Amino acid sequence: PCLEMFSRRCRLPPRLAGVTLLALGNGAPDISATLNAVVDDPKEGTQLCLGSLTGGGMFVGTIVAGSIFLLGRGDHHTHRGDSRVGGATG
Repeated sequence: PCLEMFSRRCRLPPRLAGVTLLALGNGAPDISATLNAVVDDPKEGTQLCLGSLTGGGMFVGTIVAGSIFLLGRGDHHTHRGDSRVGGATG
């Protein structure tokens, strides 16, 4: 219900609202923790937040993307019958 309300107020299509607003909601705790760490102790907080954000990015880039790649490898679709990446012809 909340996502529907926000998507109507922002005049976003449902799919776009799902992608953007849910991602924003998912990342909000990370941003809040980062800001609190920097405000509380600028020297140590900066190091902590950089490590946290870098670690989160590494996790998504390796574990999540790798899992999607491994789980989805049997369902490949080609463009216009071409088996090369991107469906290039010629």
